[in-house]
Amino acid sequence: MKRFKRHFHLSILIFVVLAAILSRGFSSEATSRSVNSIQYQTIQEAINAAIPGATIVIPAGLYQESIVVNKTLRIFGEDKFTTILQANATDVIKVVASNVYISGFTIRNGNRSIQVNAPYSTITDNIIINNSIGIRLDRSSYSVVSNNTLINNTRAAIGSGIFLLNRSNNNLLVNNKILDSGEGIYILNSDNNTITGNWLINNSKTGICLMKGTQSSNYNVVRNNIIQGGATFGIDLWSVNFNKIINNTLMDNGLGLILSYSSNNTIYHNNLIANSKQVYSVGSQNVWDNGFEGNYWSDHDWADYDLYGILTKPYNVSLSNPVNKDIYPLRSRYMLGDANHDSVINTADAELLKFSWLSLQTEANYSPYVDFNQDSIINIKDATVIGLYWLKSQP
Repeated sequence: MKRFKRHFHLSILIFVVLAAILSRGFSSEATSRSVNSIQYQTIQEAINAAIPGATIVIPAGLYQESIVVNKTLRIFGEDKFTTILQANATDVIKVVASNVYISGFTIRNGNRSIQVNAPYSTITDNIIINNSIGIRLDRSSYSVVSNNTLINNTRAAIGSGIFLLNRSNNNLLVNNKILDSGEGIYILNSDNNTITGNWLINNSKTGICLMKGTQSSNYNVVRNNIIQGGATFGIDLWSVNFNKIINNTLMDNGLGLILSYSSNNTIYHNNLIANSKQVYSVGSQNVWDNGFEGNYWSDHDWADYDLYGILTKPYNVSLSNPVNKDIYPLRSRYMLGDANHDSVINTADAELLKFSWLSLQTEANYSPYVDFNQDSIINIKDATVIGLYWLKSQP
C-alpha cells in the first residue's frame, strides 16, 4: 500500500508541474501561421481554405482564437506541449461536421475546450486544462475520445472533464486521464457508451456519473477504470438501468459506489478499497456477480473462504434490503488469472487450471474460475492468461 501511494503522489506531482508550465504560455505570438506551406493569419482561415478530407498540421505557437470545424478534416498540432489554443470564456473548438479528427494540442482557458455536435469524431492525445468543461459531446454518436489528459476543468458549476448528453450514443471513452476537475466523466441522456481504461484522480464531485434526465442513460459499459481520491462519489448511478460496471478500482473516495433508483445493472469484479463509505443503495435492485464471482470489499470479513477464494459470508449492499447483496465477494482484489484470489498468480492457479484442463462446461471437472475468457472450455487460451500475468501480484 505504501509503495502504491508513493507512485500515486509522484504522478500527481508530475501533472501539477505540467499544469504550471502550460499555464505560463509563450511571451510572444506570431502574426501568421504556415499550414501546408501556405501562410494564414489564423487557424480558422486554414480550415476555411481546406477541402473536405484534407489534413491540416498546425505549427507550434500560441493561438488566441475560437474555431469552428464545419467540414470533414484531420487537424494535428505539431507538438501537444507547444501548440496551444485558448479562447477566454468561449468554446475553443466547435465541431459541427462528421468524421473530424483532432489531435496534438494543448487547449486551455475556454468555456468548453472541445464541443462536438456531429457523429464519428475522434478527439485524441490532447492536453486540456483550466476550462469549464474539457470535452463535450452533444448529439454526437460513434465518436472516440482517447488518450487525452484533462486537468482542472472546473470553471463552471458543472465543471467536468468529459461530458456526454442529448443522445450521444455508442461512443468510446478510453485511456483518458482526468484530474482535479468537477465531474470526471458525466453521461446524461445517453445510451450504449463504453467507458474503459480511464484514470480519474482527485475530482471534486464524481469520478463517473450515469444519469437519466429527460431520457435514459442505459446499456453503458464502465470497465477497467481507476477512480481515486474523489471528494464525493466514485461511480454514481442515478435512475439508470441495464448498465455494466466491471473491473473498476474505486479507492479513497468519499463514497465508492452510489445507486439511486437504478436497477437491473450488473456489477462485478470491482475493487472497493478504503472509501469512506463503500456503497449506498436506495430504491435499487441490481446483480452483484457474474454467476460465480462478485466484488472485492476492503471492509469485509475475509477470514472464511472456499478453494477459489470466494468468501462464505455475503456482503450486504443495502441494510434496508436484505435481498440486495453480493453473494460471492472476493477474498482479495480481482485480477485476471488469479483463480484462487490470493493476490498472486502462481503455481496454485496453474494447479487449478490443470485440474480442469480440456473440460467443457457440461463436465464435472469444469471450473468457471479458470475459464478466464468464458468460452465454456478450459484450454490453451486460459493457460496463456496465467502465463501472461505470471507472478503478478496485488498489494
